[in-house]
Amino acid sequence: MIRAEEVSAVTRSFANALDCGDFESVATMLASTCRYDLTKASFTSEGTLVGREAIVDSYRWHDARARNMFDRVEYSSIVEAVDGMTATPSSANHDADTA
Repeated sequence: MIRAEEVSAVTRSFANALDCGDFESVATMLASTCRYDLTKASFTSEGTLVGREAIVDSYRWHDARARNMFDRVEYSSIVEAVDGMTATPSSANHDADTA
């Protein structure tokens, strides 16, 4: 049985890879059938993304968009909660105004 500490560690690795823009590592941590529900997101109308390629493509697109809009973009993520095999990461985006 997988312990909560292990789920948290994998989630931290995933979040750190996203924070660093290491999308290749992010892709290796997603199942081919992974689902990412964005239906309640305030900045996108992508709905629910299915599969690692669709999810990583979305992350890449949003990262590139932010970097085009701002002089500097920094991401900082934490693991908010772990419940069984489910972990809830949370991220803060730090955007600097364009000059």
